[in-house]
Amino acid sequence: MNKALRILHRDLFDNILSTLQTGDIILTSSNGIIVSIMQLFSKTDTVNWGHCMLVKDTSTAWEAKLTIRESDIKEVLKDKKYWRIIRKKDITEDHKKEMFKLITPLIGKDYGYFRLVLFLLDKIFKTTVFTGTNTCEINQVCSSLVALIFDKCMGYKFNGIDWKSCDPDDIEDDYENNKNSWEIISENLPIK
Repeated sequence: MNKALRILHRDLFDNILSTLQTGDIILTSSNGIIVSIMQLFSKTDTVNWGHCMLVKDTSTAWEAKLTIRESDIKEVLKDKKYWRIIRKKDITEDHKKEMFKLITPLIGKDYGYFRLVLFLLDKIFKTTVFTGTNTCEINQVCSSLVALIFDKCMGYKFNGIDWKSCDPDDIEDDYENNKNSWEIISENLPIK
């Protein structure tokens, strides 16, 4: 890790994480295989993010990775080159309580590998038909988990996309298209 990135991580860990709130969204990327595959089939729209998490508190986030689980934010971000942390401005304390209530029974459930295959088919055929047929709320991928919680708690659809078909790029597109509704907490963006 280069010196500039170490300085950014130190600031993130020492100054930013303590300000996080339930419902903040962390988008991450290491320019890995997921981003490469998504970019391959998204020629018109730059894909920056391969993973996302929903903040539980200042040290923990909910994520779908192997299982739906609670993860230490520092552990997840320590090797990440790129991130964007955003906050929806109109999240209330009631929304936050509802998030806890909805996600608690999902903790420990299996990752949505089948949903991941459906996402790939959606990308290949430039549709949401495949993911749109999977109504299972138990097995999620990272972005559908975040989208499910926002939909159930706030009736919110990222970029107008149903939770079943929402990928990390849809979350970023929603931020880009509705900047007045969002606040940037921290970011280190890929240079294109």
